[in-house]
Amino acid sequence: MAFWIFGDSFSVTWTLAIGAILIFLAYDWWCHQFFQRAGIPVVPYYPIVGNAIDWLRKGNNLYAEECVMKYGKVVGIYKFQYPILFVSDIDIAKRVLVTDFNKFPNHWDIPAAGFPLNGTLLYMKGRRWKDVRAIITPAFTASKLRQMVEIFSDCCGPLLDNMGKSHAENKPLNTKKNYLGFFIQTIMAIIYGLDVQCQANLDHPFVTKVEKAFQPSMITLIPIIFPILGPLFEMMGSNIIPKDAVNFFKKIIEDSFQGGVQIRQRREGAAGYVTMNEMYQKNTEFPGDVPTEEELAKEAAGKPKKLTYNEFLCANVILLSGGNEATSTFLVCATYQLALSPEVQDKMIEEIDRLAPTPEDITYETMSKMTYLEMVIQECFRMYPPTLLADRVCAETVTYGKYTLKKGLLVNIPFYPIQHDGDIWADPEKFDPERFSPQNKDSVNPLGWIVFGAGPRICIAVKFVMLLAKVFMTRVFQKYRFEACPETPIPLTFGKMTMLEPQNVFVRVMPRKDR
Repeated sequence: MAFWIFGDSFSVTWTLAIGAILIFLAYDWWCHQFFQRAGIPVVPYYPIVGNAIDWLRKGNNLYAEECVMKYGKVVGIYKFQYPILFVSDIDIAKRVLVTDFNKFPNHWDIPAAGFPLNGTLLYMKGRRWKDVRAIITPAFTASKLRQMVEIFSDCCGPLLDNMGKSHAENKPLNTKKNYLGFFIQTIMAIIYGLDVQCQANLDHPFVTKVEKAFQPSMITLIPIIFPILGPLFEMMGSNIIPKDAVNFFKKIIEDSFQGGVQIRQRREGAAGYVTMNEMYQKNTEFPGDVPTEEELAKEAAGKPKKLTYNEFLCANVILLSGGNEATSTFLVCATYQLALSPEVQDKMIEEIDRLAPTPEDITYETMSKMTYLEMVIQECFRMYPPTLLADRVCAETVTYGKYTLKKGLLVNIPFYPIQHDGDIWADPEKFDPERFSPQNKDSVNPLGWIVFGAGPRICIAVKFVMLLAKVFMTRVFQKYRFEACPETPIPLTFGKMTMLEPQNVFVRVMPRKDR
């Protein structure tokens, strides 16, 4: 009756509305046939939302592992109508990351990432990516790392004090809070030459701001889970890293090149240390700078152009905040695993006592001789890769066997399923450092241990992180051991965000009886 009363205009309105809905549903169905048309298996999905709800509910790590375990090592999912391919087949992963890098040269542009992510190597493409990587990489050469060892060791001192206090008060050690303070104090010394002494006060502004930077709200993560909403969030000025944390870091950076930062005094007799920030400043074109003839000639000859001021800021903020989550997460997981593995601690301590029994014995050279310690670190990284995946966008259509990857397809290579794959690793859930012994290392498939990525876009800080972990372990086990306690979670549980984030890990710290 109502339909007739409103007349023809009402009929036209409803006809157009129903027609639009049908067209959208047809478009949605067609989009959700992407993988079927390419002959690629697909995870069961819902109309319109695809697999986005399941991904959000289960979290990045668990969902990727579940998909490849249930549906195969090459399998597609949908975020709404947006297709994403999970690849845990290491032969295809090698093609994507290494062999056919020219066909997969770039990362996915994270929707509404905001500053500083949108000005980092993750976002850069082509020649500019190569130039900036060439400028940043020298900060991690062997000669620079050799100078950093003493700083790493110095920054362990306050951490050991906190461990001693934990034991004296008969309280379990809050690993995440303490390791976050350790990393921040270390990275501030390395980048700026500052001694912020935040380990003496774990509620220091540096600690709280970095914590906040990597506890993004669900609202800021919506465009990652639902890419279709990315343009809307960009219009709203959304930022994955909270803006007050970003502004805090920017203030530190700006003070550093305006003369507001005093270089940290190092131990008497130590060689001078050029901070990372000083290196970057020399290769940055600040507002108002006029290129010299020499600089123009280098640019004309095809040599890397200097960093822009924005790139300089982005690189600094990422060093301040980005390295924290991966490094402190790894140290937490390693502490947990070692607390459950006293026999591994025994072997580590034997090697440490033989090669570096005192803090003064810790040098770049002695760290390079720590064979068993490196095996332990590699196995901890295998079991608990802090970064969850490598992503690449297909620049041209390629075919690998029965799989056709279309131009524009986002390929995600999840680390955890690969590093826990029984086809690659015998008894993968067992903690076994002997996998990486000199006798066994040749049998390890390089793409089976993919913690830092692979190929031309591999993480530039691999050696930095490995060396820091070695110095940390050496200083700690020169004095203490770890034990499980009632507050130690068994098994570990993890958060659902973008990193492998262990939850509430506490251990008991025990002084070594032989010291």
